[in-house]
Amino acid sequence: MSNYTAKNNIDELTNKIKKIRNQIVKQLDSHPDFIRVIIIGNSEVGKSTIANAIIGRMLLIRKNKNQKTLFTMNSPFPIGDTMMPKTTFPNIYADYSTELLVCDTAGFEDARGAEQDILNSFAIEQLFKEACKIKILFAFTEDETLVQSGRGKNVDNILKILNHMIPNKEELKKCLG
Repeated sequence: MSNYTAKNNIDELTNKIKKIRNQIVKQLDSHPDFIRVIIIGNSEVGKSTIANAIIGRMLLIRKNKNQKTLFTMNSPFPIGDTMMPKTTFPNIYADYSTELLVCDTAGFEDARGAEQDILNSFAIEQLFKEACKIKILFAFTEDETLVQSGRGKNVDNILKILNHMIPNKEELKKCLG
């Protein structure tokens, strides 16, 4: 790869990060006193489904030839129905009746590659950036905890990331669910 191509890639990634930061800051600044419910986990574990349930959206089942898929109508949290993750940017919904800011994040270990993983991690970190009331919902599948799946290695990795984001263990315990 030439220096010119590498510089273009870095510039493009930097521009995407700036855009993400501006969008997130705008949404968070509009609701500074709301409790942030941040849903995190690996890709394809049901974070968007949980977000829809929190805000009371009806989940519907679509039956195809070989499978059943969940979907919602007119939801701020689209549910993926393919093997590719659907969420590419934190979807943030302000629930004025409960004063919750529900944040459906893109997943860790994103199948779209390293660049998307960098963007996802940056976006999640932005949600923790300033002092606020936070509740973290950690979503993972049963398979991620099984011995056959590496004895919960994925779950352990995400807990390490959270520990890095919130190093005060007592504060982290109060936030995590």
